[in-house]
Amino acid sequence: MKVMCVHWDRFYLSHLKGDLPKIIPEADVQYCDPRDAAQLAESWGCDILLTEIDMDRPRRDEGLILAEQIKTLHPRVNIIFITVCLPYEYAERVLGLHASGYLCYPYNFDELSEEFRNLRYPVA
Repeated sequence: MKVMCVHWDRFYLSHLKGDLPKIIPEADVQYCDPRDAAQLAESWGCDILLTEIDMDRPRRDEGLILAEQIKTLHPRVNIIFITVCLPYEYAERVLGLHASGYLCYPYNFDELSEEFRNLRYPVA
């Protein structure tokens, strides 16, 4: 199982680095900068993409754009979004990508675990 975790904020990234091995110990997890994510997905592959929608960039939808790019490369990728946006703010695009999960900050360990237990597409 290949999991790509894309996040701008080092604080949240450190929490994910602590939580993900407990949730999916068998996974090969890559923590990467958003600028490198599409290229990594193309060369390495991606079963699960965990990304924020509203990356700290001029455009608030950078995470959605990244997810769309990776979905084009890997149509059965499970996408779990994390966001500070209101749930309905990007609902149409998130639903259009057939995302596997959607979490709002602040989320907790149990909520993140639940998203990995209920992936849209089974992962070997």
